[in-house]
Amino acid sequence: MKSSKVKALFSKLGIIGSGHTISIIINWFFDVILYTASVALFGFWGGLAVMLPLSVVLNIGLIKLYDKTGKDWLGFEALKEGKESAVADAPEWLRSIINSSDLLATIAILFYDPLLATIYLRKREQAHKGISRRDWKIFWLSTVLANIGWTAVVFGGVSVFKWLLGIFI
Repeated sequence: MKSSKVKALFSKLGIIGSGHTISIIINWFFDVILYTASVALFGFWGGLAVMLPLSVVLNIGLIKLYDKTGKDWLGFEALKEGKESAVADAPEWLRSIINSSDLLATIAILFYDPLLATIYLRKREQAHKGISRRDWKIFWLSTVLANIGWTAVVFGGVSVFKWLLGIFI
């Protein structure tokens, strides 16, 4: 590899690493601190009613920032590009495995994080060009699924914690 290619690779890896680190920090604060406090204070439905709109505002802001910077700080465009070139040259049996894994990844990511789901499931030609109608559908579906799922997880944890507290106090 030439030195300019090595520099470009390390620059790209640095951007992706920084993007994921910032995403993890934001998600930890939002999901662990704010979500837990909200569900503990307001219960399942009240916590969901508070956190879902906050999730929408946070994730739309991050998607707009992602588009404005024009940088692939989550690495999804590089991943799509690599996948497309790998699938183009792959035998049929391998293509079917890769395509079926896409379905599993899509289902998992829809429940995990609306920001990641929306950006990962974007068409490549739509990258960094704003939120399309298709992106909005993905965003809202993922927002509802992820928030209901996470509220249930946090509510379960808070309930167990309160129950244990009642036993020992």
